[in-house]
Amino acid sequence: MSEKEEGAGGEQDDVSFLRTGDIICLTCLVTSQKEGAGGESERVCLATEGFGNRMCTLENVSDRDCPPDISSCSLYIENALSVRALQEMMSADGGNIGGNTGGGTTTATNTSSNDATTSKGGGGHKTLLYGHAVQLRHVQSLMYLACLSSCSSNDKLAFDVGVQEGSEEGESSWWTIHPASKQRSEGEKVRAGDDVILVSVATERYLHMTNVAEDALIGGRLGYMVIASFHQTLWNVTSLSSGSVRIRNMGHLFGNDVLRLFHGNDECLTIPENWSEYPLHNLIIYEGGPAVTQARSLWRIELIRTKWHGALVGYEQPFRIRHITTGRYLGVVEGMNEKLVQLLHRDRATYQNSAFVLCPNKDPKKQMLVDEKEEEGMGQATIRYGETNAFIRHVEREVWLTYQTSEVTRKGIGKVEEKKAIAHSEGHMDDCYTFFMALSEESMSARVIRKCSAVLNRFLKGIEGLQTDGNESRDWRRVDLNEVLMLMRDLIDYFAQPEEQLDFESRQNRFRALRSRQDLFQASIKYCAEGVLNMILETIDKFSAMEALPNFASLIGIRNQLMWEEISTYLYLLVAAMIKGNHSNCAQFAALLRLDWLFW
Repeated sequence: MSEKEEGAGGEQDDVSFLRTGDIICLTCLVTSQKEGAGGESERVCLATEGFGNRMCTLENVSDRDCPPDISSCSLYIENALSVRALQEMMSADGGNIGGNTGGGTTTATNTSSNDATTSKGGGGHKTLLYGHAVQLRHVQSLMYLACLSSCSSNDKLAFDVGVQEGSEEGESSWWTIHPASKQRSEGEKVRAGDDVILVSVATERYLHMTNVAEDALIGGRLGYMVIASFHQTLWNVTSLSSGSVRIRNMGHLFGNDVLRLFHGNDECLTIPENWSEYPLHNLIIYEGGPAVTQARSLWRIELIRTKWHGALVGYEQPFRIRHITTGRYLGVVEGMNEKLVQLLHRDRATYQNSAFVLCPNKDPKKQMLVDEKEEEGMGQATIRYGETNAFIRHVEREVWLTYQTSEVTRKGIGKVEEKKAIAHSEGHMDDCYTFFMALSEESMSARVIRKCSAVLNRFLKGIEGLQTDGNESRDWRRVDLNEVLMLMRDLIDYFAQPEEQLDFESRQNRFRALRSRQDLFQASIKYCAEGVLNMILETIDKFSAMEALPNFASLIGIRNQLMWEEISTYLYLLVAAMIKGNHSNCAQFAALLRLDWLFW
């Protein structure tokens, strides 16, 4: 076989068979809960957040007009071992198996020679075989999919499924993979798109999807949950991205990347500091200066497909542009006399409103028809970070993303020129964008900001509802105190000071990262009640007002009182963690009133 043929075969294997280093999602079919669906099936995907909530849920991926959060469904194939090799490792390590807590592909050590099977030219990426055990790592949280010790379902023989830090719990983060079809057999390679059965090594229970009682639903989620049970569920292993292809094409734009869209050399696409969902303030602007390093200028490119969602992004491939800290989607909607560029809630981010494509130029003769058929594989490397210039065109409205310059008056500054993003059939010659990938620390902080904003806003509304309508308030019933408590704990860990035993250089790097996190939380999201720090202060104020009520105990109930006290304690610890060593954040406490309650 020639080198060319061998190379082509290797590339085909990269997308045909699953290997360590690949990113996948697990989908299954459920009965639709929509009114008038008539018992039709829809495809859902196993998802989790990791930050503030360790439990696994299901994300609907069937409706093209309702964009799924595929980033919360992405699982990285971290390790693959034969069951025998796994047992030997468990015995040798005394029940603890070290999964690498950093990024990148991890290879297991001290394994038998039978486990050293790697595909030719795979670059150390081990091919998955049926009957072997795998470790799946949640991409966003870097935690492992695991069978937990808790049980929150009606099936008392089942266990909850969620994510956990590291792999200190031994076998709980390992799953054996088995074929669901008679066309596959044990020992055979696992193909992308196969239906599989996953079994927990620790409990010998199947990864299973089950119904949730209506009274257990919080926040209007799907009425299903994921557990480890003696009942089977067939999961489809859907490939999102090939690890070996990503390594070979580093520096190029992939689906689900977090980035900034630069226009020219000194300004990027962002939202104003006073952004709100009201139409007059729902604007997208071009801004330079501090905005180019703040979380409000971060976006995610989401290809409009589930299969190969993390493929290389090319021209004429429909995608959505999601704003990270608000969680909303860039869209073009019809106004009174013009087409408006706005951030749209998920419910309004239909294909018609939010689908965009990249184009190398604006020549109408060279514009290709958008092919909505899903492409197989990872595609071709086309858009290179920092180098490629591309125009952004709205698919349905057939308009270009461009700008309009106007003069506005800003408090304390005076008249300044502002560029507002608009949609136009012609636009300007310099409408092209250059893409710059965000740092992993930035994208992580932005995701945490969005999570905090959502949970704290819901919590604040719940407290207001509790004060006005009592514990039967609809807003209060939507609050999950366990989620709030877990969020507080995770935030305190997130803002923890570096360990004393670290060397000087490592401590300084941690301090810089911590300061960056503190600054992002304080300054970058003024549209969220003047920042998360102020939201936490507002929560403390409302806590104090609630506890002063004469019927406080009866309002929250005896069951919630202990949890309420824990949250109250964590709020003060969190404020201390967010301001420690940060002068600008400490300055917010210069007001006498805040100093009084802080030391009260």
